[in-house]
Amino acid sequence: VSFIETDFSQASMLNTSFINPDMTACCFAEIKTENTSFLNATLNNADFKNSEQFRTNFLEAEMKGVGLEAANMDTTFFYKTDFSGYDFTQVNLTKCQFHETDLAQTNFSGLDVSLGGFMGADLTGANFTNTTANNCLYINATVKNANFYAAKLNQAMFIDADVSLTDFSHCSMEQAQLTNANCTGALF
Repeated sequence: VSFIETDFSQASMLNTSFINPDMTACCFAEIKTENTSFLNATLNNADFKNSEQFRTNFLEAEMKGVGLEAANMDTTFFYKTDFSGYDFTQVNLTKCQFHETDLAQTNFSGLDVSLGGFMGADLTGANFTNTTANNCLYINATVKNANFYAAKLNQAMFIDADVSLTDFSHCSMEQAQLTNANCTGALF
């Protein structure tokens, strides 16, 4: 289904599914979604600025150049989505789940990603400086050479994760767990 350059701005979607759509350059500005799924969607250069995404799923979606400024992505689920090099600094990502997602060189600095999860995600070189990531899960994640300087990682769990060469200096890590994690060369 082709929706190229369609304007969905200010729409409200509840329990909506889009399967295999081409939504390149669509406008989703100020949209409100709940329990909405984008499965195998092409969303390159789509605009989600100022949108409210609650329990929205992006499953194997192409999202290169997507605009998420001031978007509230609370409890959103991303699976096999490529966000490598993306700057999330103006996006609410609380309770978001990133499964098998490419987040290499991504900027999360200053955000609150608490209660979120990074399962099988590639976070190589990601910037989590001054990020609040309490109760966050990093399971089978590659977090190599990432920067968590002055982050809050209380009760965070790094299970079977590669955190080698990662900077954890000045972090708060009360009750954090590093189980079967590769910490070679990490700075604490």
